[in-house]
Amino acid sequence: MDEYSDDPVQLLAIARRAAVQAATLQHLTAALSSTLSEEQVGAVVLREALPAFGATAGDVVLLDDDDRTFRVLCWMGYPEHLVRSWMRYPVDTGTPGGDVVHTAGPVFLDSFREWEQHYPRVAPIIHEVQLAAYAGLPLMFGGRLRGVVSFNFPENRSFSPEERAMLLAFAAQCAQALDRARLFSAEQRARVEAESAMRAKGDFLAVMSHELRTPLTSILGYQELLADGISGPVTELQRQHLSRIEASALHLLGLIDELLTFSRLEAGHESINVEAVRVATVLDAAAALVAPLAAAKSLPVIINPVPGSGDGELSTMTDCMKLQQVLVNLLSNAIKFTEHGSVTMSAHADHSQLVIDVCDTGIGIAAEHLERIFEPFRQVEQHSTRRAGGTGLGLSVSRQLLTLLGGTLGVESTLGQGSVFSVRLPLTR
Repeated sequence: MDEYSDDPVQLLAIARRAAVQAATLQHLTAALSSTLSEEQVGAVVLREALPAFGATAGDVVLLDDDDRTFRVLCWMGYPEHLVRSWMRYPVDTGTPGGDVVHTAGPVFLDSFREWEQHYPRVAPIIHEVQLAAYAGLPLMFGGRLRGVVSFNFPENRSFSPEERAMLLAFAAQCAQALDRARLFSAEQRARVEAESAMRAKGDFLAVMSHELRTPLTSILGYQELLADGISGPVTELQRQHLSRIEASALHLLGLIDELLTFSRLEAGHESINVEAVRVATVLDAAAALVAPLAAAKSLPVIINPVPGSGDGELSTMTDCMKLQQVLVNLLSNAIKFTEHGSVTMSAHADHSQLVIDVCDTGIGIAAEHLERIFEPFRQVEQHSTRRAGGTGLGLSVSRQLLTLLGGTLGVESTLGQGSVFSVRLPLTR
């Protein structure tokens, strides 16, 4: 090169070769950039790289986890009867690929004579398929050498520094593509495993909830028969015991229904039934359902009067039962975590939205916990001595139900002073 450094023709030839090599590498890099699996990377090597470099045979071999065995990912240009016995083979078999692994560097052979000198065990195979020059390049990814990409040429040739640099640059791009494919495959496996685990959890919750609901319904039925005196007169003490049985059974039934709703939401099987809903009616119905819980703590539940809209009572189009379930969850939580003061529920229209606030004077929630409380099975008090029971699903289910209805659930809270949970829904008529 120095000898012809002043020759314009030579300089032009050098520039043209460099441009061709750059364009070739750019094309191969673009082809590799869209690959998402090892097989796709191998296909690019065989379809694009071999003809681009003038090779008539080649392969990509990857190391097993023990770094002692090659696994052939792809190959081209060798007789099939030879390849079948070489789909897996030890690194120390006397091949140039083995030296690439041991030295973590490339191996270039200019002629068949070099095969005979350095790799006599495989030289007869190379002679049989009429190959000569060879380039073996390391594939480094994931922090270590993971394999070798090889190119075989039918004639003797000397690899110039520029050609070696281009082959090594392609090998580096190939390694990046294989690493990306490995990470993508790991992510896909993790996603499939996570989805399978979620389905298994949902199926378990659904089956167990149904199995538990059946005997509980039976218990409530027998409790009602006994309370009605079907089996004989009921003393006041017995009536108190029956009342406690009913309260406990209804509590369990509520928890089971919560699990059922959660499993349906997780599986995407929850449907909605949109109808005209009078807001005051829903608020009153939700308050009535939590009245026994509030009475047990001598805690007043206050429903502020619902202001009317321009054309009469405040109403909207939504799923009445699901909105009621959300409000019952919020009221129950407010009562559970409030020892003194009151729980208040109010509703009003805010432009195109219906806003329902559930306020309490309870223990409040620390700022760092305000989002975590909406996670499934999450309670601020996680230890076994927590003051309030429950599955930890109420807020998660409520937020998911509101999302299904096109709404949101937010919270503002001050530790030691209380919380305000705000339901927002589209106000439609």
